[in-house]
Amino acid sequence: MFRFLAFTGWIWGFALARYIIWSHRWEGITWLPKPNASSWYSLTDLKGKPKSKYLVYLCVVQLVTTLVTLLLVPEYPPLFVSLLIVHICSALWWPAFIELKFSWRTCFVLASLAHISTIYLVVWVLSRLGVSLFLPLGTVLVAIQSWMVWISGYAWIVVREPTLMLAYQRRESRRLIDV
Repeated sequence: MFRFLAFTGWIWGFALARYIIWSHRWEGITWLPKPNASSWYSLTDLKGKPKSKYLVYLCVVQLVTTLVTLLLVPEYPPLFVSLLIVHICSALWWPAFIELKFSWRTCFVLASLAHISTIYLVVWVLSRLGVSLFLPLGTVLVAIQSWMVWISGYAWIVVREPTLMLAYQRRESRRLIDV
Protein backbone atom coordinates (compact mmCIF):
# COMPACT_ATOMS: atom_id res chain seq x y z
CA MET A 1 0.00 0.00 0.00
CA PHE A 2 2.86 2.37 0.83
CA ARG A 3 4.45 1.85 -2.60
CA PHE A 4 1.15 2.65 -4.29
CA LEU A 5 0.88 5.79 -2.17
CA ALA A 6 4.45 6.73 -3.13
CA PHE A 7 3.72 6.25 -6.83
CA THR A 8 0.52 8.30 -6.70
CA GLY A 9 2.42 10.94 -4.72
CA TRP A 10 4.98 11.14 -7.52
CA ILE A 11 2.25 11.53 -10.16
CA TRP A 12 0.45 14.10 -8.03
CA GLY A 13 3.66 16.09 -7.50
CA PHE A 14 4.45 16.06 -11.20
CA ALA A 15 0.92 17.15 -12.17
CA LEU A 16 0.90 19.83 -9.45
CA ALA A 17 4.18 21.30 -10.63
CA ARG A 18 3.03 21.43 -14.25
CA TYR A 19 -0.35 22.87 -13.25
CA ILE A 20 1.36 25.68 -11.31
CA ILE A 21 3.30 26.64 -14.43
CA TRP A 22 0.56 26.11 -17.02
CA SER A 23 -2.72 26.38 -15.15
CA HIS A 24 -4.98 26.47 -18.21
CA ARG A 25 -3.15 24.20 -20.67
CA TRP A 26 -3.08 20.42 -20.56
CA GLU A 27 -0.16 20.40 -22.99
CA GLY A 28 2.07 21.38 -20.08
CA ILE A 29 1.94 17.83 -18.73
CA THR A 30 4.00 16.56 -21.68
CA TRP A 31 6.47 19.47 -21.68
CA LEU A 32 10.17 18.64 -21.84
CA PRO A 33 13.01 21.18 -21.94
CA LYS A 34 13.85 21.69 -25.62
CA PRO A 35 14.97 25.30 -26.05
CA ASN A 36 15.57 26.32 -29.64
CA ALA A 37 18.46 28.39 -30.99
CA SER A 38 16.62 31.71 -30.54
CA SER A 39 15.52 31.05 -26.94
CA TRP A 40 16.93 32.97 -24.00
CA TYR A 41 18.71 29.79 -22.82
CA SER A 42 20.72 29.62 -26.04
CA LEU A 43 21.36 33.36 -26.29
CA THR A 44 22.32 34.06 -22.66
CA ASP A 45 25.91 33.46 -21.61
CA LEU A 46 25.54 31.10 -18.64
CA LYS A 47 28.68 29.41 -17.35
CA GLY A 48 28.28 25.68 -16.86
CA LYS A 49 25.16 25.21 -18.94
CA PRO A 50 24.87 22.00 -20.93
CA LYS A 51 23.89 22.08 -24.57
CA SER A 52 20.18 22.40 -25.19
CA LYS A 53 19.88 18.86 -26.55
CA TYR A 54 21.11 17.38 -23.23
CA LEU A 55 18.53 19.18 -21.08
CA VAL A 56 15.84 16.63 -21.97
CA TYR A 57 18.04 13.79 -20.72
CA LEU A 58 18.91 15.63 -17.50
CA CYS A 59 15.24 16.31 -16.81
CA VAL A 60 14.16 12.73 -17.54
CA VAL A 61 16.99 11.24 -15.45
CA GLN A 62 16.02 13.49 -12.55
CA LEU A 63 12.32 12.57 -12.82
CA VAL A 64 12.97 8.83 -13.12
CA THR A 65 15.49 8.92 -10.27
CA THR A 66 12.98 10.57 -7.94
CA LEU A 67 10.36 7.98 -8.96
CA VAL A 68 12.68 5.03 -8.28
CA THR A 69 13.81 6.62 -5.02
CA LEU A 70 10.21 7.15 -3.93
CA LEU A 71 9.45 3.52 -4.66
CA LEU A 72 12.52 2.31 -2.72
CA VAL A 73 12.31 4.67 0.26
CA PRO A 74 11.80 3.08 3.68
CA GLU A 75 8.32 3.51 5.12
CA TYR A 76 9.19 6.51 7.26
CA PRO A 77 6.84 9.52 6.83
CA PRO A 78 9.42 12.37 7.27
CA LEU A 79 11.61 10.73 4.64
CA PHE A 80 8.65 10.34 2.29
CA VAL A 81 7.61 13.99 2.75
CA SER A 82 11.16 15.18 2.19
CA LEU A 83 11.39 13.19 -1.04
CA LEU A 84 8.06 14.60 -2.21
CA ILE A 85 9.41 18.12 -1.54
CA VAL A 86 12.46 17.27 -3.64
CA HIS A 87 10.28 15.96 -6.45
CA ILE A 88 7.81 18.85 -6.49
CA CYS A 89 10.51 21.54 -6.29
CA SER A 90 12.58 19.87 -9.02
CA ALA A 91 9.59 19.24 -11.29
CA LEU A 92 8.58 22.87 -10.81
CA TRP A 93 12.11 24.19 -11.38
CA TRP A 94 12.57 22.76 -14.88
CA PRO A 95 9.76 24.64 -16.67
CA ALA A 96 10.07 27.67 -14.38
CA PHE A 97 13.73 28.15 -15.31
CA ILE A 98 13.78 27.05 -18.95
CA GLU A 99 10.55 28.84 -19.91
CA LEU A 100 11.24 31.90 -17.66
CA LYS A 101 7.94 31.45 -15.82
CA PHE A 102 9.44 32.52 -12.45
CA SER A 103 12.25 34.91 -11.59
CA TRP A 104 15.75 33.51 -11.38
CA ARG A 105 15.72 34.23 -7.65
CA THR A 106 12.63 32.04 -7.19
CA CYS A 107 14.26 29.31 -9.28
CA PHE A 108 17.34 29.54 -7.07
CA VAL A 109 15.18 29.14 -3.95
CA LEU A 110 13.36 26.14 -5.48
CA ALA A 111 16.63 24.46 -6.47
CA SER A 112 18.17 25.17 -3.07
CA LEU A 113 15.17 23.73 -1.23
CA ALA A 114 15.31 20.58 -3.34
CA HIS A 115 19.07 20.33 -2.83
CA ILE A 116 18.88 20.76 0.95
CA SER A 117 16.10 18.17 1.17
CA THR A 118 18.12 15.70 -0.90
CA ILE A 119 21.17 16.18 1.32
CA TYR A 120 18.93 15.56 4.35
CA LEU A 121 17.71 12.35 2.71
CA VAL A 122 21.22 11.10 1.97
CA VAL A 123 22.46 11.90 5.49
CA TRP A 124 19.41 10.26 7.07
CA VAL A 125 19.75 7.10 5.01
CA LEU A 126 23.50 6.86 5.63
CA SER A 127 23.13 7.37 9.38
CA ARG A 128 20.28 4.88 9.82
CA LEU A 129 20.65 2.31 7.05
CA GLY A 130 24.29 2.61 6.05
CA VAL A 131 25.22 2.10 2.42
CA SER A 132 22.16 0.97 0.49
CA LEU A 133 20.63 1.15 -2.97
CA PHE A 134 19.45 4.65 -2.11
CA LEU A 135 23.04 6.02 -2.06
CA PRO A 136 23.69 5.94 -5.85
CA LEU A 137 20.22 7.38 -6.51
CA GLY A 138 20.83 10.11 -3.95
CA THR A 139 24.20 10.86 -5.53
CA VAL A 140 22.57 11.32 -8.94
CA LEU A 141 19.96 13.64 -7.42
CA VAL A 142 22.60 15.65 -5.53
CA ALA A 143 24.68 16.04 -8.71
CA ILE A 144 21.75 17.24 -10.84
CA GLN A 145 20.47 19.54 -8.11
CA SER A 146 23.94 20.98 -7.52
CA TRP A 147 23.90 22.01 -11.16
CA MET A 148 20.37 23.41 -10.76
CA VAL A 149 21.48 25.53 -7.78
CA TRP A 150 24.62 26.64 -9.63
CA ILE A 151 22.91 27.66 -12.87
CA SER A 152 20.04 29.43 -11.07
CA GLY A 153 22.40 31.25 -8.72
CA TYR A 154 24.72 32.25 -11.54
CA ALA A 155 21.80 33.55 -13.60
CA TRP A 156 20.33 35.45 -10.63
CA ILE A 157 23.54 36.94 -9.18
CA VAL A 158 25.86 37.35 -12.18
CA VAL A 159 23.78 37.54 -15.37
CA ARG A 160 20.70 39.26 -13.83
CA GLU A 161 18.81 39.70 -17.13
CA PRO A 162 18.27 37.06 -19.83
CA THR A 163 19.27 37.84 -23.39
CA LEU A 164 15.98 37.69 -25.27
CA MET A 165 17.26 38.88 -28.62
CA LEU A 166 20.56 39.93 -30.12
CA ALA A 167 21.06 43.35 -31.58
CA TYR A 168 21.23 43.43 -35.34
CA GLN A 169 24.76 43.79 -36.63
CA ARG A 170 25.10 45.17 -40.09
CA ARG A 171 27.13 43.10 -42.49
CA GLU A 172 30.16 44.63 -44.01
CA SER A 173 31.47 43.63 -47.38
CA ARG A 174 34.81 41.94 -47.61
CA ARG A 175 37.69 44.04 -48.67
CA LEU A 176 40.11 42.50 -51.06
CA ILE A 177 43.75 42.88 -50.28
CA ASP A 178 45.93 44.11 -53.14
CA VAL A 179 49.13 42.16 -53.42
